Amino acid sequence: MLSWAQLDSYFHWIFTSESLSTPEQQIEKPQELFFSRIEQAIVATDGAIGKRIYVGDNELNDVEIPRRLGYVTVRYINKSNPADAVWLDHRTTTSASYQYADPQQLPTLVKTIVTDLF
Repeated sequence: MLSWAQLDSYFHWIFTSESLSTPEQQIEKPQELFFSRIEQAIVATDGAIGKRIYVGDNELNDVEIPRRLGYVTVRYINKSNPADAVWLDHRTTTSASYQYADPQQLPTLVKTIVTDLF
């Protein structure tokens, strides 16, 4: 999504569950291990972490857990999710710090977030 929206250049780090997992250990959100592995990788390369921002489309995996761990959260409210896709989060309310419902809103939102945080 970040590459499609041409926003990947705004981020120094982008992680996925697949990139953090090994054949011996599957690491998935909302496991806290997912977030601690991300932080370990960043600290090992760049040192201490300042602001942490997490973008996703699932209230539990991408908002509730990372917010509890101190992340600024951004939720994509995908109103186009198929109703029969039970693995998708269909909630239209969020406790995220920021939200958007149209991918074209993301560039402006990222600029707002950066301005707000820095």
